[in-house]
Amino acid sequence: MTQPVPRRWNDRIPPPLRKMAVSLGTGGVALLCASVIGKGDPLWSVGFGFFIASVSFLAQQLLTVDHGLRAVKAAQENTAAATTALVSRRFSDVGDATRLHESIGASLVSHDSVRELVADLVRIGDRPPLVQQLAIAEFRRLAVLVNELSDGTISSCEGEDRTWLLTLTSTCRQTIDAITIVTVERGQLLIDGGPRRSDRAQRYFDAQIAALQHEDGRAMEIRRILVVERGDVTELADFVAFRNAQEAAGIKTRVWDLSTGVGREYGDSFELVIFDRAVCYLPSPAARTSHGERPVLVNTQLEIDPERVRRRVQHFERLWDALRRPARRRSP
Repeated sequence: MTQPVPRRWNDRIPPPLRKMAVSLGTGGVALLCASVIGKGDPLWSVGFGFFIASVSFLAQQLLTVDHGLRAVKAAQENTAAATTALVSRRFSDVGDATRLHESIGASLVSHDSVRELVADLVRIGDRPPLVQQLAIAEFRRLAVLVNELSDGTISSCEGEDRTWLLTLTSTCRQTIDAITIVTVERGQLLIDGGPRRSDRAQRYFDAQIAALQHEDGRAMEIRRILVVERGDVTELADFVAFRNAQEAAGIKTRVWDLSTGVGREYGDSFELVIFDRAVCYLPSPAARTSHGERPVLVNTQLEIDPERVRRRVQHFERLWDALRRPARRRSP
């Protein structure tokens, strides 16, 4: 805590009284000196003392005026500096706002969308702390995703991001090329991240159908390479029913049997989905069929680097050309 500065004794005397006291004291001393020098002439002594007292008072007044002018000048300079800094900050803010407005205009989102987002974030402030933290976390996650996508390399998330898969499926306009691992665990067919009739598999299938039947006239093509560890998996009723449903919807399929020559030639398999030959959805680590079970996904990556995606497309095309579709089987 700052200690108060003690006041000096002369600070307690009003300035006019202090000036008069100094002037009278100076005049008195001058009077005594004049009495000695003037050899007893009282008129000359009093006049000289009054003159010295007047000069002392006038000098004090001039010093007071000078100090006041200096203080006013310093205050004006401080005010001018503060005003200049304030105006500079305001112009800088206006410039930032202008650049932000221009950036929003050049971006993929409209001004109305940005205003609504900001207004919603303000209203979130009235919600419980947990709701606020959820909104902040999701906003930061979106910011990270947009930043990674703008860098044009790889975006990743922990575990599986179903939203990415469904959004890309519904928004792509030309092609969807997928390599899908098919495994059998305890007699149950596992595909698209779970049992064939799971919610995730059904929603993904519905999104593909919607993409093929889109009303904007786009010509969509969806191709899937179904990877199996051995040929007898293709004889299972669930597999036959799944494949027939895919092709009935307009999805082209081919089987990659890892026990055949083609399977041994191309080595281990990994899952991926390539959208419009521009974005690759890549679950990681890749599921290995050699263990007979589908491991839990550690993370999911979106590859958008053109060179990386080009290599993925080439890998898929080589596989697709090497495989042949056998005669279609009917569901038992």
